[in-house]
Amino acid sequence: MATCLTIETGGKLTYTFQPLVRGDCNKPPEITITTSAEAPADGNAASITVTALPAGTSLPAGMWLDFVTSTGKIIPVKLTANAIAAATSLAVANVPEVIPSGSTCELPAFLTGRESASLGRSGDSEDVQLLDLFWANRVTTGASWDVSADGIYVQLSAAYRNLEFCFENGLNGWVQIIFPSPNPLVYSTGVIYEGEVTVQDLPIDITKGVVKGNATLNGNGQLYKIEPKPIAANVP
Repeated sequence: MATCLTIETGGKLTYTFQPLVRGDCNKPPEITITTSAEAPADGNAASITVTALPAGTSLPAGMWLDFVTSTGKIIPVKLTANAIAAATSLAVANVPEVIPSGSTCELPAFLTGRESASLGRSGDSEDVQLLDLFWANRVTTGASWDVSADGIYVQLSAAYRNLEFCFENGLNGWVQIIFPSPNPLVYSTGVIYEGEVTVQDLPIDITKGVVKGNATLNGNGQLYKIEPKPIAANVP
């Protein structure tokens, strides 16, 4: 399975990242998981009752989820079993406090605390020298991409924990790089780049008392580009 993570930088540029099930390279759907009953605090194994998970849902055991209560409190939990579409309960562990009915978890999650981010794109080429021509030609043989996002280490962030989960278990994820809207009155988002990634580097650095949690992700396969999304009310 893969994990989907969203990285947010200064409220302007956002990334989403979600762990993928091993062997799955499909883009995970955007979903909201809603609790349908109160879940008690339990430091051991537990179960959370939820409304039926939407079609296309596939979440791996070991993935972290952030549930948000009606008062805005964030409560992280860890899946102990895979969760798939139509499931009405989640096997979890480490429930630190009561999760009220009606709490929600939106996926993919945002990785907050980012100070800088970049999308790298590069190509490989080979020189081809034809016998009847003086000038050399270059033929493109491949292309690659990567993402780096430097920022503050947020210890209890489900998104950052999912980066660690993928790194420690050799799982890939799906990342989205969402640019700000070029015109908020017309478009809900700017250009979106997305694709499957491997977590290459995940160092934790401490400088002058500040703990940094940086991330470098290597693209697997094609980098997809989605044009800015028009606001529905503006579309005839």
